[in-house]
Amino acid sequence: MGGRGRVVSSLYSARRGGTADQSTGDTRWSPKERDVIVGRSAELDALAAALESTTRRGDGRLAVSGEAGIGKSLLLRRLREQATKSGLRIASGRATEFEQDVPFGLAIDVLGRLFDDPAHDLSRLGEERLAELRAVFPAFSSAGSHARGLAIERFRLHHAVRAALEELGQHRGLLVVFDDVHWADEPSAELLAHLLSHGCAGPICIAVAYRPIHLPRMLSHALASGVREGTTTLLEVGPLDRADAQRLLGVDGGAHFEECYHQSGGNPFFLTELARSLPADNPDATQRRMGEAAVPPAVQQAITHEFDSVSPDARALAQAAAVAGEPFDIEFAAAVAAIARATALSALDELTASGLVRAIDSAQLYMFRHPIVRHAVYTSVGDGARIAAHARAATLLAGAGAPLAARAHHVERSASPGDGQASDLLSAAATASASRAPAVAAGWLRAAIRLLPPDTSEQRRIELLVALANSLSAAGRLEDSRAALSEATLLVPEHDAVGKARLLGALVRLDHLCGDARRQASSRLRDALAQLGDTASVGVTAVTLELASDHAHLGDWAETVRLAKRACTQARSLDEPILEASGASILACGRYYLGDTAATVRSVDRASGVVDRLTDAELVAHTEAIGLLAAAEIGVERYDDGVRHAERALAIARASNHGRAFPAAMAALSMAHLWLGNLRDGAKLAEAVIEATHLARNTGTFWALGFRSWAALLLGDLDDAIRYGERGTAMGESLSAKGFGWFLQWSAGLAQIESGEVARGRERILIHCGGPELSPIELGWRPYCYAMLCSAELSLGDVGAAADWARRAQSAAEQLGLPGKLADARLAASNVALARGQPVKAAADAAAAARDFVGVGRTVDAARAWLGEGRALLEMAEQQHATERFEQAYFALARCGAARYRDEAAQRLRALGRRVIHHGQSAYACRGLGVLSCRQRQVAELITRGLKNREIADEMFVSLKTVESHIAQVFDKLGVSSRAAVASMMERMAYEDAD
Repeated sequence: MGGRGRVVSSLYSARRGGTADQSTGDTRWSPKERDVIVGRSAELDALAAALESTTRRGDGRLAVSGEAGIGKSLLLRRLREQATKSGLRIASGRATEFEQDVPFGLAIDVLGRLFDDPAHDLSRLGEERLAELRAVFPAFSSAGSHARGLAIERFRLHHAVRAALEELGQHRGLLVVFDDVHWADEPSAELLAHLLSHGCAGPICIAVAYRPIHLPRMLSHALASGVREGTTTLLEVGPLDRADAQRLLGVDGGAHFEECYHQSGGNPFFLTELARSLPADNPDATQRRMGEAAVPPAVQQAITHEFDSVSPDARALAQAAAVAGEPFDIEFAAAVAAIARATALSALDELTASGLVRAIDSAQLYMFRHPIVRHAVYTSVGDGARIAAHARAATLLAGAGAPLAARAHHVERSASPGDGQASDLLSAAATASASRAPAVAAGWLRAAIRLLPPDTSEQRRIELLVALANSLSAAGRLEDSRAALSEATLLVPEHDAVGKARLLGALVRLDHLCGDARRQASSRLRDALAQLGDTASVGVTAVTLELASDHAHLGDWAETVRLAKRACTQARSLDEPILEASGASILACGRYYLGDTAATVRSVDRASGVVDRLTDAELVAHTEAIGLLAAAEIGVERYDDGVRHAERALAIARASNHGRAFPAAMAALSMAHLWLGNLRDGAKLAEAVIEATHLARNTGTFWALGFRSWAALLLGDLDDAIRYGERGTAMGESLSAKGFGWFLQWSAGLAQIESGEVARGRERILIHCGGPELSPIELGWRPYCYAMLCSAELSLGDVGAAADWARRAQSAAEQLGLPGKLADARLAASNVALARGQPVKAAADAAAAARDFVGVGRTVDAARAWLGEGRALLEMAEQQHATERFEQAYFALARCGAARYRDEAAQRLRALGRRVIHHGQSAYACRGLGVLSCRQRQVAELITRGLKNREIADEMFVSLKTVESHIAQVFDKLGVSSRAAVASMMERMAYEDAD
């Protein structure tokens, strides 16, 4: 390796992935024997069981927890040795204490070499996933394009990594070890939390080790959930008892042992360090005891004494290596230490002989024997010497053309206030990392601001503060984001009313994301408007638009409309089409929520015309308003236009790296696809919003869960519908009472109705959705909701109550005058007529409803209407026509994936003597499969198509654990023991049905 390559490797390229034997154990681990394990038989048995379970059943998740020096890394080494004997591939690495600001440092250390192996073909992942991997992992960076997603979409990288692991582990199996994850950089912690939460399909084991204190919040939550749900095995490693401690040291007790044992607390690493350092003939030589510190003072003293015993050159090299980062390259460490190569090599021999450092592989890379040793060495460097060493490291990396992230790590630790070049470098590094590592980017931006020269312009400070606020918001640190934005607003000059309005508007949006009722930013907007006066100006219009958007988020639609109308009038008078587009979009949304269809359509037409004439560049600052336009278009049943504008808002947001429109635009897309019957697409979009807003930790998760619950309901997964609804309502009554909270309760209640708990589900809806008036529910949704309550009453046999709901549906639909809403009311009336013994009227109403549903594109609801018409036709003895309607419904519902409604159509056809085969899948009517539930049959069909567990989970939108449970039940009910046997039975039944 040349000098340039060595320099880069020391902090970045060297962290391309751990070897199969990267351990942090001491090379002289005990006075008796290196790497001996005593007193851990239960832990070793648990490791063996976890590995055996992974190879047999797949998806292993293992966590090893304990204090520093307790032996976690040694247990992971044994796990790797067992995996090697079992023939598994292994990827291994660890986080390091002083590199927590290096984005994806842990992930690259663990996975980089695995991905870099030319024998591992990942081309089957597809270009989209490969582009995500290229954006982070050096192994992929040399070929192809990089993904350019928003920071809020970084979950896509997590999916790509999981898919890559599943691809590499499907044949031989794979063990992936993450050690010392309490020091994980935040981007790696997010990735690891995803892997622990979702698992991997196939024989893949994810193993982590950590100290329980200071564990990143997302990892703590993922691990706690996994242990609670039984998907993660937790080993809590404790101290050794006296007998095992004696075995470790090879002694039979005595005063020397007792002093070591007492001061170490039974911790193996501390015990061996003390045993080698305390003089056996004077065990009372030090009386310091372990207090609150993680490492006993006596152990710290022992390591310090050991370090002080080597030569000055060896100490200088060790200190430079501690600054350089682990694993370290001898050439780079020597350069940082500013010592000659020959001197460095001699010092290296001394350090390895002493056991302070050790080689880890054939690439001439080295590590300290334990993180505690590195910590002691790093903190032994004086402040001035440490700053100088980091400065030399930064200079060397710059000369070697190292990535910005590697250089920024050292620049941040060495630059002084007023260093404009350092500030610019940190800002550039933050920009490069913001979309995948917003938390790290925020840290560098703080440093960039701290380093700014005194004569820096206020505009530059504002730019950096806004960038800091955006990164903090994407990382879920909303309060810190608000603080940065507030500071930026104070720097905006008084004459820049538009700039101040935009920053105050961003503060208002943060208030909404936080669910905050304090409303300081909203008050400041009103104060700003009052100061500007009534004279029309761009500044007045901009502030008015921000206030209108604020009231839209609050659900105060009358005030939204008033302010938006005023802004539109001002924008037209000023000939400001961009501001008019924003105002008209907000106005359209406000009028929709007020239930004024005619006015909404006029506003939609106006807004759409203006928006469509503007370029993407002109709309960059107004993508949220385009999302509101899309919502209004969907509300008045212009679904295709709504999809078009929502997709445009997303495209602009991604191209400009402004993610604030993402949740609303994605939610609008999800809603449109669900209405149109594209259920799987709608569910995936809702799931994407949940993942994105979960990472950002804001209330967007709340209403995304509502759409996901509705998607599950339409797909026929009632358990998931209830689960998502409960998860959303659990976010807090303060959120449930405003805005979209009714939707979660309605969807969960409807799922209870569909699952047979009719009375309970109905009461839930009435209690949480405003009683019979459904007052919290927007008028545009009420006909649909009333129609569903009508069906619930009919299932309870209360025709009178059902008729009342049908009348309410009709009244609401007439107010709206929209064909799809009128069709909701007609379908409710059809169901009531059939219950009253009026099949002719029922058939006519259902047929009319189906025509209107088809006209607006609501496929699932059209199929429901065909089912209703078919039932009425049967009552009229029109068997042939009824069969045609049931078949029409069945095939439409099968295409949409609406399993429960599809099964109802299939049951009707079976009763009429018809067999149903769809796209080569087996008929549900065959006797052998009749023992399976709806979901179990679906799993059996997907097995027949050759899908793996992960693919089945993605197809059905359920967890891997749920899929495994379904497969076990399918095997049991069909009396088979393999997937091939399931497929054979399915194919045989399909053949018999075809006959």
